[in-house]
Amino acid sequence: MKRKVIQLAGKTLVVSLPAKWARKCGVKKGDEMEVEESETGLSINCASSATCEKYVLDISGFNDSLIWYYLTSAYRRGCDEIEITFDNNLTENARTRKKLPVKNVISNIVDGLVGIEVVRHGKQYCLIKEISSVKEEEFESVFRKIFLLLLSLGEELSAAINENDPERLENIKYTEKNINKLVFFCERILNKSRAFSSRKHQVYFFVLEELEEIADCFAKFSGDIPEIKGIKEKKIFEEINEITRLFYEAFYETEKKISEFHKKRLKVNSMIRDIKDIKLREKLGVFIKYNDLMMSAMHAKLMTLL
Repeated sequence: MKRKVIQLAGKTLVVSLPAKWARKCGVKKGDEMEVEESETGLSINCASSATCEKYVLDISGFNDSLIWYYLTSAYRRGCDEIEITFDNNLTENARTRKKLPVKNVISNIVDGLVGIEVVRHGKQYCLIKEISSVKEEEFESVFRKIFLLLLSLGEELSAAINENDPERLENIKYTEKNINKLVFFCERILNKSRAFSSRKHQVYFFVLEELEEIADCFAKFSGDIPEIKGIKEKKIFEEINEITRLFYEAFYETEKKISEFHKKRLKVNSMIRDIKDIKLREKLGVFIKYNDLMMSAMHAKLMTLL
């Protein structure tokens, strides 16, 4: 749509907002707007938080996996209130086929999500509400925390291999779950806030999904690790730590670090492919995917610089 530019007081240029959009977003006189400049345009977003209607979810006939998908999707979308109904107090574990109490499944899922709680429940009913409001200014610190936890995963894995310490592998699983929790929380902030331009929203959402998969690579590798004796093979884990650090630095200092990160990524992939032990090479193949995921995230980051 086209808008005429109006000049006020000799210097100020003004463009009117589309009335339909303003009504939809509840924009009123005196409200603040976020205006983001680019080379050829402006992006205008409401500064106030978005609201999500109450979400009613009937999970009758769902197994525990499907309940997780629906409930976490509603959370990530930004819903403040989720009403859950069901016609059976038991559900089925998707893998073992064992029967589980529905309320226990819901409670375990909610425990892994930041800022919401089960506040009321009846015979075949649960009500989940937001207990601490999302603040958009929290996004950057939580987003950076995810990178720091990825660095921690690499350090734990390297130490577990060098010290042959299975307890450290359990720490990897715990940290990976914590990363998932923070990824979902960041996605909730993105969906509840109008402070992000549509491009930044898309880029950040994509990067968060990649970060979750990157953490999953550690969790997949940490189960049933073959014995690793060779110095050359153990060196790979030091290189993985280094590439994770470079990924973190390149994400925040793109122009200075991305070339170094890209070279290290190719080097690590080559080292993995050159391993003679077939079982170990196949197991370490998850880190080729790991490196590709990091490159995809960097590619998305570059889009914000264009």
